[in-house]
Amino acid sequence: MKAKPRITIATFNLELCKDIEGLSSTIFELVNKGVSIFCFQEVKISKSIFKEIFFTNLQEKWEVETFYEHTQQNQHCVAIAWKKNELYMSSITKTVLPLAQFNFFEKAINYLLGFSISPIIRGALTLSFQFQKTSLRVTSVHLDFWGGSKHKLNQLQFLVKKLSSLKSVSNEILCGDFNSFYLFKPNTIREFPIRYLEKNGYKEASKNILWTLNALNSSFGYEQSLLSNLPFTLRRKVDFIWIKASSNMCTETISSDASDHLAVLSELLLS
Repeated sequence: MKAKPRITIATFNLELCKDIEGLSSTIFELVNKGVSIFCFQEVKISKSIFKEIFFTNLQEKWEVETFYEHTQQNQHCVAIAWKKNELYMSSITKTVLPLAQFNFFEKAINYLLGFSISPIIRGALTLSFQFQKTSLRVTSVHLDFWGGSKHKLNQLQFLVKKLSSLKSVSNEILCGDFNSFYLFKPNTIREFPIRYLEKNGYKEASKNILWTLNALNSSFGYEQSLLSNLPFTLRRKVDFIWIKASSNMCTETISSDASDHLAVLSELLLS
């Protein structure tokens, strides 16, 4: 019986690329752990510069694709990077997600923090690949922070419906920052996004991961966090790897001083 192909994928929120040197070190560590595909969120720099900084000096040849490059939404650009000699990229799909409607409280908080009081346009980047005689589709997504669970679920439903309309593949992989963050309701995550995706045939490859974000380390666009010196942590799980058809071999996290998020990587057994 022929062995099934294996591949390692990672998802990593770069926190606006504030610490290029630190991020380079973390990406290099992930590559050394065998990662062949990266899903990134909060890419602050253009595709050409991003590729040059993080992937040009590696031994293997890498390719990079981004969504929302050179727009006002650049701070929430998503990206996918892959080993060119291992994977043949066959198609690109870019999906604009439904827009949030800010309530008065959300507008006030954004105004006080110096952010725009207009909702941010969010998107998802989907690439299809051929890999060792099987096909896989990989999506990097960054759902809204604002708007509540109903709005985030609406964005997720919109994306899953879009993926279902595309050409069939043997393996579906959905990665990213789902912003499943509730300050006083840590167990709300059991309702979103887990329940919806499981109903639609997805399995969580990152199920054993307990948390991926210490919210007190988040800078919210400032040079440094205003809350990081507090004598406690506020850990939540917001970053996920979801799979359909493939199986999860092992999943782990890598911490980085360059981001408030942990990088999540998973070795997958493809069908």
